[in-house]
Amino acid sequence: MTRNGAAMRAQALHASGFNCAEAVLKAVTDELGVASELVPRAASCFGGRLGPVLDGRCGALSGGLMALGCATGRTYPDESLDVPGALALELKRRFEEGFGSVLCPTTPTPFGGTAYSCACAKVIAGTADLACGLLEETLGPNR
Repeated sequence: MTRNGAAMRAQALHASGFNCAEAVLKAVTDELGVASELVPRAASCFGGRLGPVLDGRCGALSGGLMALGCATGRTYPDESLDVPGALALELKRRFEEGFGSVLCPTTPTPFGGTAYSCACAKVIAGTADLACGLLEETLGPNR
């Protein structure tokens, strides 16, 4: 897994038309070797400036959280949430530290709009990098 690879892939996916959440989720799970038809579909309702739906939360962060869950989440209800929970809190902390807020840097508009903030590319790449970094720290670089 490479942080730089995920960051560059996330930007390329976003430029190709995936929303921010889809791009981050797909880039990180591609680096993890996760193959599922649910990626990036599971993230489709979390990006694209859906501020009114998510109270203005950034879709890239949502995609990063989903990627952490793909790597460390549970399969059965009796499994612990300690690791994914700790990673989620740490991603949020590092995200806020790096970008200043968990709020979307664009003005929320309906699905399908095209006027993204130039801040989005930086946030998308940065979130993929942060998520991969946390996974490397937790699971090791060869995960």
